[in-house]
Amino acid sequence: MTVDHIEVHIDLEGEPHSMGTVEIHDRRGRTVRSEFTYDRTYLGSPGVPALDPNTPLDAASQVGAHVPRGLADAGPDGWGRRLILRAHRGHAPSGAEQLLAVDDLTRIGALRLRGAPSGPFLATSHEIPNLVTLEELAEAANAVEEDADDLAAVRVLVDAGTASLGGVRPKASVRDGDRLMIAKFPSTRDRADGIDVVAWEKLCLDLATAAGITVPANRLASVGSSHALLVDRFDRSVSGRIPYLSAFAITDALDAASGDYLDIAEALADLDVQDLAATLRELWRRVAFSIAMRNTDDHLKNHGVLWSRSGWHLSPAFDITPNPVGGARRATTIDGEDRPAAEPQALVELAREFGIPDPEWRSILADVLGAASTWSAHARSLGIDDREVRLLQRPLAEAQGHLADLP
Repeated sequence: MTVDHIEVHIDLEGEPHSMGTVEIHDRRGRTVRSEFTYDRTYLGSPGVPALDPNTPLDAASQVGAHVPRGLADAGPDGWGRRLILRAHRGHAPSGAEQLLAVDDLTRIGALRLRGAPSGPFLATSHEIPNLVTLEELAEAANAVEEDADDLAAVRVLVDAGTASLGGVRPKASVRDGDRLMIAKFPSTRDRADGIDVVAWEKLCLDLATAAGITVPANRLASVGSSHALLVDRFDRSVSGRIPYLSAFAITDALDAASGDYLDIAEALADLDVQDLAATLRELWRRVAFSIAMRNTDDHLKNHGVLWSRSGWHLSPAFDITPNPVGGARRATTIDGEDRPAAEPQALVELAREFGIPDPEWRSILADVLGAASTWSAHARSLGIDDREVRLLQRPLAEAQGHLADLP
């Protein structure tokens, strides 16, 4: 068994604060115990956020079988973990090694880690590439997907600070001047799915904006014969890093794909949210849009909250893509329902659970359907192939038709 000690710091409004320490016990690359202790000075600071709801601000050491979820959010996930595991071919990195392998500049949220007092924040040896290297990064991401043993391609992405990024699709960290961004690339699996997922995600972000939903700044960029979706990092501002927690980190769900929107609402009610009623209305609008656009990959790590001195609030919506497979069930249930046919009525029940009066949710739904109904015209304006438009025609028409028919 290995035991690692990590100092945990957090940037608040551009100023670093020592938050506490975590001791991680690993057995053969698997974390079996962790112990987190807050710094007493941090506990005495007014208005600071906890690591996560299950690690409340308390002087006693808090022990668990896993790394606290708020800390895990700052580690690798999905695509990033895949890169780290391949970079460590031949041996499984410990939980601490995985946390410390993530680039300090691109680490999600505002947490910063180091292995020794007064040492550097880890990891700091990476150089975030600018946009002119997009084609090279796209080629490396494609190579990693196609060849698990292409360590040169893995190293290109790890050295670019990409190990912080989650999800399963290929992506890389990039910068445009002082702006930190995520570049999302086409996947080799897109051919099997039958749609250009990158372009459809751009479409969904545009329509979400039209529906009154806040999304990160984004744009499509040409990359060789294809393109990439460039998305601004919403956990960064001109003043520095912004604390972030995924919906998985704030709920008690067993895993990211076993939650319900009621779980998210209950977790928000327990947080110091700026305006709970307005937040629940915003969340409901996003659920309605998810149904209208058949966004079924809405697991708990595809939702999150950002912190400010005035409280927590929903992060901009992200990772929204339509599912062309008819009848596919969604990752996060809506008042217990995950079947397309049952979603519209479940949405109505969710509005009642959220305390949204009938006239108000109907008005929100009208906004959503008004925006979503323009999807085919917008798809053609983005240059999406007519074959893909026909492929999505039936599932999107059915989803939006069922919502429009609500009594």
